Amino acid sequence: MEKQTTLQDVQNYLLFCKERDERYDPERPAFRATHCFDEKNGAYTDVTLPYGLYLPEDYNPRGRYGLALHIHDMASLDDDPRIALTDSLAPRNFAFRRAQQIVINQGLDGLIVLVPQVPRELCCCRDNWTLSAAVPATWQLLDYIADRYSIDRDRIYGTGQSMGGMQLFAMA
Repeated sequence: MEKQTTLQDVQNYLLFCKERDERYDPERPAFRATHCFDEKNGAYTDVTLPYGLYLPEDYNPRGRYGLALHIHDMASLDDDPRIALTDSLAPRNFAFRRAQQIVINQGLDGLIVLVPQVPRELCCCRDNWTLSAAVPATWQLLDYIADRYSIDRDRIYGTGQSMGGMQLFAMA
């Protein structure tokens, strides 16, 4: 039987939460995406997107890092970024030393991992083939992280589970 990911497994992730969340820290607020189009209603809206972020322990702003974007499945829609971090083994596995070493062996300094938490009201891939405002919000978050950290833009990878895989497919 496969091991389930626990909070202990992802304790090195930084949490970026909404203000109403008990883990909210003004130094690490949830990301605020603007003017995000929702295909279902044809409207533009602003989106607050909580997320988890893993930086290698020896992160150096002058280094060169890959980025793994992982998007959770529909069962984990919520505002708490810990849910997306424990929904699958991906966030834990990407932060493990073995995965970091694979990236280092390819000439990078490590792997930064970004795990957005899609809120329930923004289920990103719907049964009627429309995408929600969560998709452009994820693009804005990805651009923000790539600009803020030393990311090699040729080394951005995406993984997803079910809904998250469909979102990544649509983004590709």
